[in-house]
Amino acid sequence: MKKYLFICENPFQIMVALIMKYQMYANSIADIIVTDRASGMENRYYNLKKIKQFRNVMYVTTKKCYIKEKKYLFYFNQMKCMFCGCNLLIINELPYDYDEIFALGVTCIVNAITRKMQSLNQEPKVNLVDEGFGCYTEHYRKYLFGFHKGRHILQAFSKLLNSKKSALSLVQSLYLFQPEMCLWNPPFEITKMHEPDFKTYPALKDIINHVFDYHNQCKDYDKPFLFFEDCTYQDTGDNIDFEIVMSLAKSIGKNNMIVKLHPRTQVNRFEPLGIAVNNKKGVPWEVIAMNMEDGDKRIFMTISSSSVITYRLLFKKSFKSMLLFKCIEREKLQVDNSLINFLENFAEKFPDDLYIPNNLEEAKEKISEWEMGGLKS
Repeated sequence: MKKYLFICENPFQIMVALIMKYQMYANSIADIIVTDRASGMENRYYNLKKIKQFRNVMYVTTKKCYIKEKKYLFYFNQMKCMFCGCNLLIINELPYDYDEIFALGVTCIVNAITRKMQSLNQEPKVNLVDEGFGCYTEHYRKYLFGFHKGRHILQAFSKLLNSKKSALSLVQSLYLFQPEMCLWNPPFEITKMHEPDFKTYPALKDIINHVFDYHNQCKDYDKPFLFFEDCTYQDTGDNIDFEIVMSLAKSIGKNNMIVKLHPRTQVNRFEPLGIAVNNKKGVPWEVIAMNMEDGDKRIFMTISSSSVITYRLLFKKSFKSMLLFKCIEREKLQVDNSLINFLENFAEKFPDDLYIPNNLEEAKEKISEWEMGGLKS
C-alpha cells in the first residue's frame, strides 16, 4: 500500500489535502504536517486529529524561518535550514516510509525531509499542489526557481557537502484543478485534480466544515453586495480602492453593501462612513462559498482579491463576481502582468462567474444589468 505525506502551510492547502485524501487516496495511508506559518493553524491541527483521516497529524513551527524584520536574521535562518534542516525534532520522529510528498513549494522543511530520506536510501517523489491562481502564473515559476542573492551558491555548496539531491530536483508533477489555464511551462508533468464531488462523497463537505469550525458563517454576509478588500492599503498605505468603494456604495446604497476586510487590515476605513464591514477571522472564504447555495443572489466585487477566484478553482459554483483592477491607473496597481493575464483568461472561460469592467461606469452598468436579471434581493 502506498504512503503519502502532505505538508500544509495555509488553510487552502489543508482543504486541498482533505480533498485529495478523501477522493484520490481514500484506501491509502497518509500523514499530514501543519505548520504555524498562517494564523489559526493550531486549531485546524487539533480538528484534523479528530477526524482520523490521517495516520499521523503533526504540528511544527516554521514561522521563524520567514521572519523578515531583520534581513540578516532572515538569511541566517534560511542558511541554517538549508544546511541543518529545520524542526529537527519532528523530522526525526517521521516514519519515513513515504512514496510521495505533496507540498505547495520547496521549503526548508521539504528539503530537510527529502535529505533525511535520501540518507536512508529512499528517494521520494515530490509533487507540488494547487494553492490558488498564483500557481498558474509566471509569478509561481519565479517563486520556485528564483533565488535570493547568493542562494544558488549556498544550494550548490549544500549539495556538495551533503551529497544529496535537492527537493526541487525531485519534483515530478504539479497538481492543478484547471491545468489548461496554466500560463507557464513547468519542467515537470502537470496532473489534473478533480473538484470535490459532494454528491458521490457527501461526508467530505462535513469533514471540511468540521476542520475549519464552520457554523453558518454565510449569514455574516447577508447583504446583496460583498466587496473584498485587498491588502494594498495595509501593506503600502495606498488608498486607491477607497474612492471606488465609496462610489459604488453611493450607486447601490450603503445599506446594500458589506466590505470583507483583509485579514491583515488594522485600520477600518469604511465603517465610520456608514458601510458595514466584516473582519472576523478564522473560517476561509472558500469554506463559506462552499456552503452557499448555488445561484445565490449576492454579487462579489473586488479590485484584485483572489477570493472571487479561488472558490471557483475548487468548487463548481457560479456566483456573479466583478474584478475592478482596470478601474485603477495601471501604474498604481499592485498586480503584475502574469496575474492580469490569468484573470482575463479566467473571465473568458467562466463568463457567467466573472466580469472585468474597463472603468467604473461600465461596472455600474453591469451591476444594473445583473439587478434587472433578478439578482438583487
